[in-house]
Amino acid sequence: FESYLSPKRARQRNALWQISRTQRPDGLFETRFPAREPQIIPGFCLWWVMMLHDWWQTDPEALTPGVMEEYLTVAYRALRGVQRLANAPEDRQFWNYADWNPAWPMGVPPGGARSLTYHLLWSRCARCYDLMADWANASGRRDLCGDRFRRAGSLRPDRLARPGPAGWLVPRESGVVGTPCHLQEAYWRLLHKAWRMPVPDWTTPSSAPDQEASLHQLYYVHEARPREDYGPLLEPWRRMMAQGLTTWPEIERNPRSDCHAWAAHPALSLLRRVAGVRPSAAAWAECRIEPMPGGMMPFRAEIPHPAGRIQVEWDGQRVSVECPVPFTFVTPSGAEERPAGRVVRER
Repeated sequence: FESYLSPKRARQRNALWQISRTQRPDGLFETRFPAREPQIIPGFCLWWVMMLHDWWQTDPEALTPGVMEEYLTVAYRALRGVQRLANAPEDRQFWNYADWNPAWPMGVPPGGARSLTYHLLWSRCARCYDLMADWANASGRRDLCGDRFRRAGSLRPDRLARPGPAGWLVPRESGVVGTPCHLQEAYWRLLHKAWRMPVPDWTTPSSAPDQEASLHQLYYVHEARPREDYGPLLEPWRRMMAQGLTTWPEIERNPRSDCHAWAAHPALSLLRRVAGVRPSAAAWAECRIEPMPGGMMPFRAEIPHPAGRIQVEWDGQRVSVECPVPFTFVTPSGAEERPAGRVVRER
């Protein structure tokens, strides 16, 4: 959120640092700290790795010598800590919350840390770690871990699982438990994108309530969906606005929290998906701009960037882009590499 909505990065840096300070000897983070009764949610350790990846992509501060090396060490320990949980008894895996799925007690998917949902999320985070560590080595940084998780392609989604006619098919020797749900399929498809592999068609039916994702996890479902019109995907937020809500709850029905920041992700997706602005190099040194307005025209988007501002405007007939760094400009007619500056194209 912060990278797209504000030119300031202090809160991102502070959140990364504060959470990293809670890391335990086993590599896991405490999810509330300081606390008399510690709470551990292993999935939050994995989301921290994705936070680190987002920060590395958008903040020049991440390139400061010594900063990324330290954080990569923290990320490596966190990934190893969650990986070890898959071999622990389920009652000793802490709270393996993944989503408020009505079929999952306390939001824990069947199998806990051995669930396919967790396994796919872990694999995507490990892929993010490998990309950052490769960058660190290519930049002449000191590699504090000296290891990677790719292991001859074992993180590739086609080797982890695939959907079958009667459910998800996983290697028997892996011990992974698969169950149909939108979030699991979203993680599987996003892992394809992380590997720059062709993304298969969406397979999970949308009719069963126990397969739906809750509001905050819909971000990943939306990211994994085909590049369709974003407007219809916002129907849950339209319903909440019709009820007079001015903040977004944690879940749409019977929420325990009426003001949940994670459910506000459409503010980010409007810029990443509709305006189509995404970083394509460390510290946002390069950019990819692929507007996908669908029925949301006309629009004008302005995004703070470390070197200035990115502006995208589409009036229905033509699209104009102004970007302070080199960018790949993608339109229905094709992709072109552009230097920093302004470009206008007819629809």
